[in-house]
Amino acid sequence: MKLFSSLHRRLRRSGYLSIVAASLMTSAAIANEPAAELDGYTLFGISSTTGELGSYNFANDEAKIIGEVRLSETGQLVTGIEASAYIPRSANVMAFWSDPSDGETKLLQVNLTSAKARVISEVGTGAITGAVAVTPTETAPISKAQRTPLDQVRAHEVYAVQSSGQFDFDIVNNSVVPRKSYVAKVTVLGAAIRSGSYDMPVSIQVHLGNEDENPFGNYTSPLGGNLNDAQGVRRVILEKKRAANTPITISAKSWIKRSSSYSGSSDSHWESYLAFNSAEGGQQVKVLRNGDDVPDIAGMNGQNNIAHFVGDFVDTATGKMKLADNQVIYLFELGTTNMSSSAADFQDLVVLVTLAKNVEDLQGADNVPVAGHLVKIDHRNGDKQRVMPLSHSYDSLAGIDATSLFGTSGNELYKIDTVNKTETLVATLGGELAAMEWPLATLFGFENATDRLHAVINRDMAAVNAAIDVQLNDLGSIIFARDADLPLFQRYD
Repeated sequence: MKLFSSLHRRLRRSGYLSIVAASLMTSAAIANEPAAELDGYTLFGISSTTGELGSYNFANDEAKIIGEVRLSETGQLVTGIEASAYIPRSANVMAFWSDPSDGETKLLQVNLTSAKARVISEVGTGAITGAVAVTPTETAPISKAQRTPLDQVRAHEVYAVQSSGQFDFDIVNNSVVPRKSYVAKVTVLGAAIRSGSYDMPVSIQVHLGNEDENPFGNYTSPLGGNLNDAQGVRRVILEKKRAANTPITISAKSWIKRSSSYSGSSDSHWESYLAFNSAEGGQQVKVLRNGDDVPDIAGMNGQNNIAHFVGDFVDTATGKMKLADNQVIYLFELGTTNMSSSAADFQDLVVLVTLAKNVEDLQGADNVPVAGHLVKIDHRNGDKQRVMPLSHSYDSLAGIDATSLFGTSGNELYKIDTVNKTETLVATLGGELAAMEWPLATLFGFENATDRLHAVINRDMAAVNAAIDVQLNDLGSIIFARDADLPLFQRYD
């Protein structure tokens, strides 16, 4: 982070809010001086690249670097902070840091006069990219010269957006080997295999290390475990947590009539035709992950091809698989062992496996994986409570109160309704905001591409297009502190 040579505040129309959804168009007013309401506030920001804590006082037009954020105990420089929240009248800002030593996200207290930091607690492996401190409901306005009342201070709660986190796994001989502990969801996307005039039953067994699961009926029962019954997609969450490096394999079996005269209404009328475990099936099994080519193989006898079953997971622009980083798809050939035969169509059984650290992360639609969660964090001890799953990855978070939060995903601004548990697109921005805050009547966000603080919308949801030069660079997170509260700051070592 660096200071610009000129300390003159530059305010200009930015045209930043390029498209506004109809729900926002309650007023056509454009604020001429959105910075005027910030006189009486100081902005604090932490550079995600250098770890420097800087400040900008709007009344004095004064910017300064307070210092590098370093851990008090070790002196380690802290970089990569992308989210922070501030409790009024506090000497510290709450910041969230992904510790490279263990991959855990830590809650830090960062002193606003010294930049010294200390770890409060761990809050999980997923990165926190936006945070805000708000009261449960909107509070009555107070004058800029007035200190924040203690009842308002005590009512503040910290909310944050936390990603589900990268879920790394390896594929070894068609076995999926997760690198950390996991739970799994198994989804049968389809099955299609015929012998003459009838559909052949298909059954499945899932192996997790040395444990066998029969999520869709008995594997050894052609009728009780049949998945080729035109019943559509089905799914099961295997809630037991397995240890890291516990491999996942799938066994699949097709069944044929013992005699053409049998009706097939009893298990005794069927016998096993072909059976393969994914780890031992060799050419009979394909395992697909994100970015793989979709096998271009026609279905036999007019049956649907592979693309039909995996269509929800294909990037139409590239023609490649579009899976989350915690998903794989198994394709089984259970009709022939001759790969040159037209019967080798690899859609006899199509199975999706989704991995996660917690069962809650598996509740979303298969092709719309949970991107993360809105969480509430006790700023005193770091205790975390999940509020709602999120379908978007958010870069910043701001809020009027705990029921009306706003987050940016790329250049899109969403309203996050914590009562109805919804995410609604309200505006398309002219750029991407790395951090946001809603100090008074206007939502402000910092854009690293221009190193400007942008006024975006006001409380009436009307566009406010202006940019302010706060003379600070590369801010991954920002907070606004009332100047009336600043004399209460105390240093700590």
